[in-house]
Amino acid sequence: MNLTSCQKDIFWLIVLLLFSAIFGVLFFPGIKKAQAANCGGVTVCACGDTVTSNYTLTADLSCTGTGLTIGADSITIDGAGFTISGNDTGTGIYNNGYDYATTTNLTITNFPSGINYATGADNGAITNNNISSCSSNGINLSFSNTNTISGNTVYNNDQNISNQNGINLLSSNTNTISGNTIKSNSTIIYFYISNSNNYEWFVKLFPLWYNKT
Repeated sequence: MNLTSCQKDIFWLIVLLLFSAIFGVLFFPGIKKAQAANCGGVTVCACGDTVTSNYTLTADLSCTGTGLTIGADSITIDGAGFTISGNDTGTGIYNNGYDYATTTNLTITNFPSGINYATGADNGAITNNNISSCSSNGINLSFSNTNTISGNTVYNNDQNISNQNGINLLSSNTNTISGNTIKSNSTIIYFYISNSNNYEWFVKLFPLWYNKT
């Protein structure tokens, strides 16, 4: 069978493409597109990963979108003093419904929300974190009960939107909020449809006190 010049070119192009595909599979099997993964324990976490076991950071993270997502009950993310910084998208630490989860010893900056426990994330702890320069809330609880928020420094979290909060509670009950330093936010702590929470006396007297120091 005689092939035209164009047909020969197409034939050799197909051969070249098949050879390239086979060569890549045989010699570079581990190369794949980077994507978010499960991490924790001895598996190092990167931006966007889901933490499924106790994890201590060993370096700063600079993220586009959400920093880390809690993906199991009863785990601790220990920042060990390291920083998770964002680009004003996503959330620094996001917990969607996992119980007994602790976020501690982190510096979080430049997200819409620094730490967000949501949708039934109960009996957890948010302690000893430094959260700043978030465009919405420093710490947010929504539909999450019986958590402890203590020892955090939450400041300067009204960068792009007025009337945002150091700590925000939405339909979240029986939480304990104590020993936090909250300043330079539009509102110290804001409670919306949230009952039986235990918090400092001055917030009880001035629940919408604007603190601009």
